[in-house]
Amino acid sequence: MPNIVVLGAGVSGLTTAVLLARKPGYKITVLAKHMPGDYDIEYASPWAGANYLPMADEAGCRWEKRTWPELERLARDVPEAGIHFQDTLVLNRNKDATTSTGQWLSSLTSSTPWFQSVVPDFRVVPASEVPAGADSATAFTSVCINTAIYLPYLVSQLLSLGATFTRATLSHISDASKLHASGQPADLIVNCTGLLASKLGGVEDKTVIPVRGQILLVRNDPGVMLTVSGTDDGEDEVCYIMQRAAGGGTILGGTYQKGNWESQPDPNTALRIMKRAVELCPALTGGKGIEALDVVRHAVGLRPLRLDRPTPLNTSPPPSSFSSLHTQRPQQHHPQQATNSPNELKSFIMSVDLGNPYSEGSAWPLLGICFAVLCLLWGIIFAIKYCVKKRSREMEGIELGSIERDSLGVWGGSGGSVSAAPPAPVPRAVILDGQSVAIFRKGTQLPTSPWQLLKPSINSTSRLCDLQRLKLPGSQFSSRLFAPSQSAVMDFSDAFRLVNLGVGAFMIFSGLWHIFPFMFGKLMVGLYVALFGAITVLLEFQIPPQLSRYASFLFSFIGRGIFYIFVGCILIGPSTTTSIFGGAIALVGVAYVILEFIPSIEPPQNMREADGGWGAEQV
Repeated sequence: MPNIVVLGAGVSGLTTAVLLARKPGYKITVLAKHMPGDYDIEYASPWAGANYLPMADEAGCRWEKRTWPELERLARDVPEAGIHFQDTLVLNRNKDATTSTGQWLSSLTSSTPWFQSVVPDFRVVPASEVPAGADSATAFTSVCINTAIYLPYLVSQLLSLGATFTRATLSHISDASKLHASGQPADLIVNCTGLLASKLGGVEDKTVIPVRGQILLVRNDPGVMLTVSGTDDGEDEVCYIMQRAAGGGTILGGTYQKGNWESQPDPNTALRIMKRAVELCPALTGGKGIEALDVVRHAVGLRPLRLDRPTPLNTSPPPSSFSSLHTQRPQQHHPQQATNSPNELKSFIMSVDLGNPYSEGSAWPLLGICFAVLCLLWGIIFAIKYCVKKRSREMEGIELGSIERDSLGVWGGSGGSVSAAPPAPVPRAVILDGQSVAIFRKGTQLPTSPWQLLKPSINSTSRLCDLQRLKLPGSQFSSRLFAPSQSAVMDFSDAFRLVNLGVGAFMIFSGLWHIFPFMFGKLMVGLYVALFGAITVLLEFQIPPQLSRYASFLFSFIGRGIFYIFVGCILIGPSTTTSIFGGAIALVGVAYVILEFIPSIEPPQNMREADGGWGAEQV
């Protein structure tokens, strides 16, 4: 049973822990400095609005597409989660199109966004109904989350699943491996520390920075959830209004100040936030101005943002001292957007193969891959057996000479001469001067395979001496002489070609599979592997002169084997599919390296010289 430590108790950490705890046999410990109920500038989740307003463009919207159905289910069926539906109005000002905020919100404020088929009741607001100060607007149904309720809800889910909670302050992530509730070392550590990933020893991700968000919590009811494409108070100030579920009050925001660690509210900023909110939604105070706002508190939260990654989820390399998985989730979205959703995290956990990647679906894809590998192995065995039978049939008809006994008692033949000597054990076959002399008793059946014929009874250092001791009555034997080129070397050209074609197909498929989910690094590796596969297949039909000149290592067992091992190791990683294919390719490479040191098995012609191709041996 794996012992797993989830580091961090925000929405990301708790949701990740819930999904893991649902898997049979997993023992989960949530380890955190701050727990639900705490309010601290390092703990972002309690300050979140939070709501669902999709910000990603169509190319990167897969997380938000998967998020909505789960949030909708919780709002509809699980009232204790603290999530409720809200009528939503998104306003667009044309003058914001060239600002950084306007460009950032361009997908949300579009009149034809990708999510119009995802959220319910999407419509473009008629121009006559667009509020003053805006040029266009869209409306739809979304949700707002009361994190003061949602965080304890996640805790209750974990407790019912047998998870444990431990408060601790860590200086290095490796310390977490010693703090699992079972007392045993953790098998896996999931890092959900968010902004603290920039400071935690062993991680210290300096690309993670804070984005300061200042808000107000008021008791007033706006009647609708609103946001606008920009403000006139600067590009790091935004305007949004949302009402939390279950009497949680209304959030007025806000700011989006990158790199700002200030934890205290600024009075001037608070005044601007209130003025913008009342102007955007006069119903908030019944037309009475900011003096009618019933303020509960002013607050500041620091959202984590990773500068070099456009996606909200990523995996960073684990420390070498233990097996771990880091899953920081810096927030790249709008300040009021729900930063973490169960379905989004569920999809992420499956994508990095944590546990069983097919646990939420069918096992048929994995079984199909295994079946393909078995078919390849069966094809290799069949081809080898075919080659052996073919060579045996060719050998039966080859008779190059006979051995006869002369009057002086000397045995002669094209392989050399042997003098009569005292009796000695009769070998089944002997090798002399580079040729095979096969001796059989009269009436015995000829061999049916090469290795039945080639069984030398003497070694190379005593070959002549042993042969000189042979004394055989000629009347009891018939003999045939076979050339070594037909019997001493086994040819499995068709089998090797089948293997190479299979490896090439595996490379092409694995390379294309490796590209998704799309990231530049994965794209380049995937394209290279697919290209290597195409070259491997091409070599079985035609050898371009450039390859024989610049990639001569491909034309030997050891060179081809090391190449296969290299490509296979590249593919072995977090994806189960590519790991299976990568392992198969690497195993073929190991077999080729071993074959380099077996002289009786030679590579096919197209792995020895640059003019071979399919069928070259028959020309």
